[in-house]
This record gives sequence, C-alpha cells and structure tokens, in this order.
Amino acid sequence: MKEGLIGVIVPVYNTEKYIRKCLDSILAQTYTNWEAILVDDGSTDNSGKICDEYAAKDNRFKVIHQENGGVSVARQTGLDNVTGDYIIHCDPDDWIEPTMLESLISMAIKENADMIICDFVMHDHGITNKSQHRIPETAQARDIQEKIINGEIHGSCWNKLIRKECCKDIQFFPPSISYCEDELFNLRLLCKDIKISYLPEALYHYELHDGSNSTPSHKSIESGIKVIEEACKFISYSNFANKKKNILVAVFLSKNYKLLKELYQIGRAS
Repeated sequence: MKEGLIGVIVPVYNTEKYIRKCLDSILAQTYTNWEAILVDDGSTDNSGKICDEYAAKDNRFKVIHQENGGVSVARQTGLDNVTGDYIIHCDPDDWIEPTMLESLISMAIKENADMIICDFVMHDHGITNKSQHRIPETAQARDIQEKIINGEIHGSCWNKLIRKECCKDIQFFPPSISYCEDELFNLRLLCKDIKISYLPEALYHYELHDGSNSTPSHKSIESGIKVIEEACKFISYSNFANKKKNILVAVFLSKNYKLLKELYQIGRAS
C-alpha cells in the first residue's frame, strides 16, 4: 500500500460518448499518486476498448472486464480491487476539476478526516447550477446521515473522499439495486463514528445527458423502495418521509397507477 494513494473507482457501462472526457480529467490531476479502477460492466459499445486504450498508455489505469451485473456489482468490484489509503468514485459520464484529488487529500491529511465532502456543479442541458452543502465544522457522522436522508446533502460517492479502512466491512448490497446504491452505502458507512470534514469548493461536475430526466423506470422505482427497506434495517430514528414521497411522485410520473395504489401507504408519514 502506498502512502496517500487514492483509488478512483469508475463503473463503466455503455458510455463511449462521454468516457474520454472523464478519463482525461483524471489524467489531468495535479495530484499524481492515484490509481483508477475502470470496471467495464459488460458494455456492448466501445467503452471497454476505450478503457483498455487508456490503460495501455498509463499504468495507473486498471481495467476489469466483467459480465453485466449492474452498477452495484460494478462499484463493489472496484472496491474489492482498489488499493491505497483513500477511495472516491467518478461516474463515466461526469468529470472532475484538475485540483480535486489534491484538494481533498490535503484536507484529509490536515484534518485527519475519514470522509471529506466537497460541493459539485450540475450541468443540466445547458443550465449550470452549483450545489453548496454548507456543512458546519462541528458536523458528526449522524448529522450527515440525517441530512442525506432529508435530501439536504447528496448521497453520492463521487463527491466524497473516504478512508478505505472505514469501508472494510461495508458493501454495495443488495446487488439488484441500480439507483441510489451509493447513497445506501454511505448511510451504512455513516453509522460508524467517523470524522467528517467539508471542503466548500465545487470540484466535481455532474452531467445530465439526454434521457437523464426521462420518466422514472420501473427498475429505478423498485430500487428506491429497496433502498428505504434496507436503510430501515439499521436506521430507526427516521421514517424516511421525504424519500417515500419522492417515490410516490416517481410512480405517478411513470403513470403506473396500479403500483401507485399499492404503494400509497409507503408515502404516509407515521
């Protein structure tokens, strides 16, 4: 294990149009002690070949080709194969600022923090919005967990540098979850008394492409329900009211009125 090595996990599936921008942004990092685990999750386009191309020119890229198992399986494969002290995720259709890794690990070392959260920029079809979390310096793991549940903090893994040692007994599970799988992972992680630091800089670029705002799929709705069911197993202080209501809205938008009727109880806060 190398001191200060950052493992960047990139779950890849059919993103040939965007992945070069993502990988180029990793190559452009001012912090050079990194490895990128590119998990080609059974892509049917040229994504896997592009990953191999980058690995051929820079050995810090490690490519794993596997049969399609879904994003939870791909993230877990990356987690199982990453080395070093810290991990972070980067989705293949997004990109990162050149100073992202350097800024995050500098704070991690300075603050002796287990999780460092930064802000991000959302690009929504030509409209750019900066997300600011405004996390107080005194925030504890339970505080961050509550804010994720209430929708005040994004639950993703891509704007959070995490000490790998903290993740040794946590998995992306169950593998069938394809939506908010990283949020569920972080909710589990935040059950631990880990030290949190916040860097108020927008270092990650989250891109919404064509189809990103399409009608919610049945699969994403099922995953959202499963996330709540799983989280309720280890979190008892919240009734997940906001998330339940969001699922009801998603079902309504999908026009699956039979499912809406079946799920009505889930949206009623007790």
